[in-house]
Amino acid sequence: MIDNKRIGVILLPAELDESETDKNELIRIADSLRETCDLIIGVSPWGTPSEREFLTAASGHFDVLLGSGSGGGMRGNMDSKGTILWARGYAKGKALAVIELMEWPRRTPDWEWRENDNVRFPVVNLDESVAPDPVIASMPAP
Repeated sequence: MIDNKRIGVILLPAELDESETDKNELIRIADSLRETCDLIIGVSPWGTPSEREFLTAASGHFDVLLGSGSGGGMRGNMDSKGTILWARGYAKGKALAVIELMEWPRRTPDWEWRENDNVRFPVVNLDESVAPDPVIASMPAP
């Protein structure tokens, strides 16, 4: 919970069935969370093509889709309706794709994500300019 706002996170299955059954079940889960949560995040291992295809079904049900798996990393962007954000991690931990929400999504038909208005997508390069965290640095190696 952040500022009395609830965040629902759905870990998507390892594989997406080609039938509509899996998609419909994921939409049902997201919709049930929307009743009590202010932000719904899906975390996907599917790779770029399957995530891109899922965006159409997820629009209006999920607020954010965080992707991984095959395909390149990318800073965030929105679906064509502006209702769902999609970002993918960069390979080999060289950068962070950050999603800065400046506003909580509203559950009104006209609400949409707008870059540099209610969301930003900075990319943080993980190079020598990023200071190490002292707590993490002090941890013994495994």
